[in-house]
Amino acid sequence: MISLDPPEHNQYRRMVSPGFAPRRVRQLEDRIRERVVAILDHLKGADTCDFVTDIAAELPIQMLAELLGVPQDDRNRLFQWSNALIAEDDIEYRPSPEALAKTIATMSEYALGLWRDRLECPGDDLISMLVQSRIDGEAMTPERYIGTFILLVAAGNETTRNSLSGGFLALADHPAEKRRLIADPSLLGSAASEIVRWVSPVMHMRRTAIEPAQIGDQSIRPGDKIILWYCSGNRDQAIFADPNRFDVARAEPPHIGFGTGQHFCLGARLAEMQIRTFYEEFLRRYPEAQPCGPVQRMRSNFIVGYKSIPTRLHG
Repeated sequence: MISLDPPEHNQYRRMVSPGFAPRRVRQLEDRIRERVVAILDHLKGADTCDFVTDIAAELPIQMLAELLGVPQDDRNRLFQWSNALIAEDDIEYRPSPEALAKTIATMSEYALGLWRDRLECPGDDLISMLVQSRIDGEAMTPERYIGTFILLVAAGNETTRNSLSGGFLALADHPAEKRRLIADPSLLGSAASEIVRWVSPVMHMRRTAIEPAQIGDQSIRPGDKIILWYCSGNRDQAIFADPNRFDVARAEPPHIGFGTGQHFCLGARLAEMQIRTFYEEFLRRYPEAQPCGPVQRMRSNFIVGYKSIPTRLHG
């Protein structure tokens, strides 16, 4: 889906778009809060934790498992597969091309098992939507289904997890903004958007020009391969006032952390709802939480990824 043009792109997008419709996302808010509370309750009595593995990774992967309709016991498999898919040059997650090929084969086998199950027992989850939908009367091919499953696993986990982690570091680096957010929870909505702008969890995407264009002094010809640097666009001085300032009350044109145009992320509202709800609960419980050790980042020029953030929960 992510690499298709209309009308094919629109046809595949419509298959899963009901799962991310505004009404359905609003209905998930209570479930998100329940999961946030349960995750934070596991920290009771602890002085330290790893913000990434103990907190930030858990919420989106639990929600992804729920949306896909897979057992929560399988969420760690989804998490590990997702890491391997987007790890780029990080040998911890992607030690070799052969290891990646093995991961994709395992994912494909798992996805096809879900396919067969939903053919017999459909539900209201995203897998059922893919399996039961039709394009011009035809079912999605297994190959396209597997590709869409892989996209959902990677996109449904990485952007939210790394926005939560990067947001925690941003608040730690800007204590005045953190105090401002704690004092005025009504800013949580704008803060969630600002966190995504600031972190820009997906750094870039490649596209192919289909018509001539001019960008500054650069002429673009049809067929040229273009890299869209979202992290640069989210610091555009022509769009954002003082773009290198982290501002939890920023009220400017929308960021492009979730892409733009026809490929705008289907799960953007869900992701920002998770960020907003998480920080509402987390800052109430742990207003003095701070990083307390070296931050380990994923080696990648595609994803702004965090592997570990040692954290002290109390002042």
